[in-house]
Amino acid sequence: MDIRKSLTTQNNPTAKKGDLAQSLRRSVAPAQGTGLAKPDARTALPTDYKGGGAIGYIIDATGSRQSTWAQAQTIQRTMFDNVKSMGAMQLRLIHFGGGELKDLGWKQDPAAVASAMSAVECESGGTQINEALRRFADNAAPPKADSIILIGDAFEEFDDEAFTLAKKLADQRIKIFAFHEGTNSSSEQTFRELARITGGAFAKFGPNMPLKDLCNAVAVYSVGGAGALSRLASSGDRAAKQLSQSTLKLTGPK
Repeated sequence: MDIRKSLTTQNNPTAKKGDLAQSLRRSVAPAQGTGLAKPDARTALPTDYKGGGAIGYIIDATGSRQSTWAQAQTIQRTMFDNVKSMGAMQLRLIHFGGGELKDLGWKQDPAAVASAMSAVECESGGTQINEALRRFADNAAPPKADSIILIGDAFEEFDDEAFTLAKKLADQRIKIFAFHEGTNSSSEQTFRELARITGGAFAKFGPNMPLKDLCNAVAVYSVGGAGALSRLASSGDRAAKQLSQSTLKLTGPK
């Protein structure tokens, strides 16, 4: 499935690129007379098109991911390439490993972000997810993230601090899409809770649910909102369906 097709209206498949903004406005506008439940003001999905998306990435590059890092790097490069195909977007990559946290800041060139990511190697050290979340929560100047993609296999910090930061992100309508690798049940629970607090979604990634597909679905949501994600799910995209089942329930009955 070409994910760009989800960013056009179903009844106008030949719409030109210049019509994208208008199509998205229509696709995410609230339906009239549907009796939708009133959403939580902190976590409800946006219903207007903002002219582009802003996605933050928090990527664990600690030693525990070494065995799967080569495969993860290939997937991560692909996800940045796919974001580029969607048009103007802002990306911010934060990764940690070896006791260091590196923040690339907001970039408009996905190729530059992909190039920087390709040079990252796994190094032993603890996780720094809380500090990464704080960077987004305290980001006063625009752009502000629409979504944060968290990719990792461990959480070795204070849960309470993470959940406080998640609530601060929820107040800013920033959702965490937490994608967990491996079998660490404690860190999985933390990832799930971060997604729940912010109104995002959690998913385990692996052979049956590729990370690339999950990241594509988040990019579609960040650019086109709930309507675009719903259309991608309706087309049969499994990753979009899994994410939309978590996020779209905040807007009430379909």
